[in-house]
Formats: sequence, C-alpha cells, structure tokens
Amino acid sequence: MTHVKKYSKKFKLYPISLVLKQPYSGVEAAKSLDINPDVITLWINEHQQDDDGLAIRANGKFTREQEEMLE
Repeated sequence: MTHVKKYSKKFKLYPISLVLKQPYSGVEAAKSLDINPDVITLWINEHQQDDDGLAIRANGKFTREQEEMLE
C-alpha cells in the first residue's frame, strides 16, 4: 500500500513562489524540498488557473461549488 503525502496550501504556495517569483526551476525547488518535480508543475498549473481561490485544495476534497459544477 502506498502512502500519499498531503501538503497544506501554505506549503504548496512556497515552491510555487520559488519558481514563479525567484530564479528557481521546478526541479531545483523540488530537490530542495525533497518532493517530485511533477507535483510542483501540477501545483503551478492549478495556481495559474486559480481565479477564485478554489484551485489549490489542501485536503484534495472539492468545495460545494466545485461539486455543483461537476454535476
């Protein structure tokens, strides 16, 4: 059984800011934080699509509004 790590929204914003606001690549940020570079890419994509604060979820669950949009 694999263990899925969960990261807080605050934690996710840190590597995003390293890549978008400082001279770090996704690989460099991932290496410094010991996480997969693909995960940082996913978080950055979610962050860039975020126009109302719903894209990055700390617990991986949908908000009520997101659930309604899926239906």
